[in-house]
Amino acid sequence: MHVLTRMIVVVCAAGVIAIGPSAWGDQVVDDFESYADGQIVGLTATSTPWRRFGGATNDNVTATGHDRWNMTGTRSALYGVVWPAPFGAVRRIYDEANDLSEFNSATVKMRSDRTGTHTHAMLAVSNGLTTFVSITEHALTGQKQDFAFQMDRASMVRTNGSDSFEAVIGGVRSIGFDFRNIEGEYTETIVFDDFVLTNSDAAENATASKQ
Repeated sequence: MHVLTRMIVVVCAAGVIAIGPSAWGDQVVDDFESYADGQIVGLTATSTPWRRFGGATNDNVTATGHDRWNMTGTRSALYGVVWPAPFGAVRRIYDEANDLSEFNSATVKMRSDRTGTHTHAMLAVSNGLTTFVSITEHALTGQKQDFAFQMDRASMVRTNGSDSFEAVIGGVRSIGFDFRNIEGEYTETIVFDDFVLTNSDAAENATASKQ
């Protein structure tokens, strides 16, 4: 179920009903529960609701309910990459610009299908003109991990464009992850789920590597 506004959403026979602002202040970017098993949710560099691009991209973003892949609930997402291309990326697309300045971190569950992976993940936000990427890089493993990234000016670096961090975070059109490989040539599948924006201190306590 997608929650792109800070609302509690109830699903009933009549449809989806917004019943008020969330009490806990988190915003679910995507948990993949609303998709069908095997549904391609990110087909190209211009698709919605997800996009995938970069030279390392080897497959689409796909929702899966298969026991081999699923991490929480009934669905998780798969994204295929092949290295040593420079990078691969996935982005969740907003229908309109969103002010995300009230959130101080983003969390996600993530793993690789390779036990010997050397792939790192970074958070990325863009307003369509300028992109900022987290300085913190989380190293993937073959086990599910809870990653957290700080979302503030000191924790992110501009990788293209000229807008300020404040302009970008105040009008986000896409948010997601960049991946890079620091060693080796291999193909892998990255699994991720429960992508959430939060005001908690989770990111400050997460184990991370800074390159």
